[in-house]
Amino acid sequence: MYLVPTQTSTQLSSAKFANYLAQKNILWIVYDAQNKECANKPQLNDTVDNTAIQALRCKWYSQNNMNGGDQTSNIKSNNIFRTLIVAAPGLNFPMLEEIVAALPIQSNSVKVTANGYHGAFDKMVVNIDCHIDESEITTKELNRKLKLLSDALFIDVFWKPNISFERKGLAVFDMDSTLIEMECIDEIAKLAGVGDVVSRVTEQAMLGEIAFAQSLYQRVACLNGVELDALLNIRKRLPFMPGFTVLINELKRNEWKIAIASGGFTYFADHIKALFELDYAFSNTLEVKDNKLTGKVLGKVVDAQAKADILQQLAKENDIPIANTIAVGDGANDLVMMSVAGTGIAFKAKPKVQEQAANSIRFSGLEAVLYLLG
Repeated sequence: MYLVPTQTSTQLSSAKFANYLAQKNILWIVYDAQNKECANKPQLNDTVDNTAIQALRCKWYSQNNMNGGDQTSNIKSNNIFRTLIVAAPGLNFPMLEEIVAALPIQSNSVKVTANGYHGAFDKMVVNIDCHIDESEITTKELNRKLKLLSDALFIDVFWKPNISFERKGLAVFDMDSTLIEMECIDEIAKLAGVGDVVSRVTEQAMLGEIAFAQSLYQRVACLNGVELDALLNIRKRLPFMPGFTVLINELKRNEWKIAIASGGFTYFADHIKALFELDYAFSNTLEVKDNKLTGKVLGKVVDAQAKADILQQLAKENDIPIANTIAVGDGANDLVMMSVAGTGIAFKAKPKVQEQAANSIRFSGLEAVLYLLG
């Protein structure tokens, strides 16, 4: 029979559905297909604009319903158990059916439960447990399917990584356009009257079109003569990214180490570290003489490789397994750091970064990092 909680049916409103899951109820989707048929069910098209997600013929069961019968098919030995995390302002039975239909799931049943952060930040967040035949599809292809699914339904979707608050952990963040909603160097450049020139170079660097260190020297040279008071005015109005505070507080509550590894400047990164009592901040130092910028950078540039080295060194110093580390960024110079971390997360990132990152936050704030831990 269909799942019938109280007097409702599968036409539950999103609000009632969210509340039902929040009460720790377990749901199962069982569809009329065997393994072979399931493997051939409709998939997402390659182009987002023309995506047509077709729902399966399926039924919903509560845990009690599932325990009372044999609704599941045998699982092949080459199937890998995976958990898909789905976050959206509203979810319902039909949408979850569409999501299941879009994935190469290799059994005729999937389990749906509330994520640990379901409803915590005005989002419905559910975990979908399923079996994937990874012998016939690459990880890159799986990630591509998730991005198409995200585009089609305007939701954030992730494969749950092997990270947990139950173990010591480390989170390393880029700063500009990740922790804060701006590029500090672009704001300084506007005050110097060279905003357009510098922002174009910044964009090239974030897209990976030119080497980061080269772009940094080129941009900083344009800032020669800018008064330090100008930087202070920018620092006073830093626009923190939505979800930043709740994410940091939750990481600290679970005693994770938190670091900034930024191609930006100490004047801002050190301020954020002190303001929110973070553990570390690494960034570039601008040379100052007579309370003015000289247009030079002091010391070694914090570039893509430096960020990766910082993450690995901090993990080693704090005896934290790399598998339990997170790296979050938006630009091409964050990709190396993401690749060495246990879990790399692209946050509202450039297309190249979204394509290469294992996980991508596109429609939520920074709080979505917590969904991967929930």
